[in-house]
Amino acid sequence: MCVNFRPPKPQELIDHFHVDIESGATWPAETWKDYPAPIIRQDANGVRQVVIGTYGMVPKKHIPEGVKAFDTMNARAETVGQKRSFAKAWRSGNTCLVPMLCFFEPNYEANPQKSVRWAIDLVDHAPFAVAGIWREWSESDGSTALSFTQLTVNADDHPFMMRFHKIRLARNS
Repeated sequence: MCVNFRPPKPQELIDHFHVDIESGATWPAETWKDYPAPIIRQDANGVRQVVIGTYGMVPKKHIPEGVKAFDTMNARAETVGQKRSFAKAWRSGNTCLVPMLCFFEPNYEANPQKSVRWAIDLVDHAPFAVAGIWREWSESDGSTALSFTQLTVNADDHPFMMRFHKIRLARNS
């Protein structure tokens, strides 16, 4: 799916998803790998809560030195329970909603050498949410932090989504 997205502002989350947000919670206008963003999950009592996590299931700072960095911003629904980076969170039921106003995809239709950044959103531009999973990390200062990823599906045959990414375009030419 996407490499970045635009999360709703705090008031948009409150109005659309009917959630409480910790006073003063902030995040950047666009979310990229390792950026903080809001997710919606259930607390121990089953009440929806907004928490801030970093985008990408394995934050860069938690990848051991000498290990090649790998992308964990999207987890394939077909394999989420099998992949080492995602399986424990999936099996533990650490599910969430990743609220957004739009997500971005590269489109190479006009020029196979240079993409055009497309924002994909709802017709009325309302917030929506994508399924996700989250995990907790122990930090060196003794605190805990959250990270999350989105669940995606193979969209090679989807009439609209097949228009994105060079690999898909080459296959569909």
